[in-house]
Amino acid sequence: MLPKKYRLADRQMFRKALSNRVKTNGIFFMLASLVGEVSEEPKIGTIISGKISKKAVVRNRIRRILYDSARKFLGKIGKGSVLVFLAKKTVIQATNEEISSDIDNIITKLTK
Repeated sequence: MLPKKYRLADRQMFRKALSNRVKTNGIFFMLASLVGEVSEEPKIGTIISGKISKKAVVRNRIRRILYDSARKFLGKIGKGSVLVFLAKKTVIQATNEEISSDIDNIITKLTK
């Protein structure tokens, strides 16, 4: 699980990241990012709509997998970055390894 200090909870920062033009697409997620907004550690947030699944169990499973995968790449993400992952409908059929691989690809695209 991602430590609490790295989780994004501020609604205004979610809105800022989503309104930003820097977006990166993957197979299962779209990433909206801000660089240099927060002076502390990088912050990671997720948006998994009820349209993805009506069951909270499924949405929380996706969130846990995403946070666990993102935790591995915290060293690649620059300080002060805000990352918001938006789940796509295709994430329902994905395995844990596929989700982790997609997050790795998205973060690699972002750091280039």
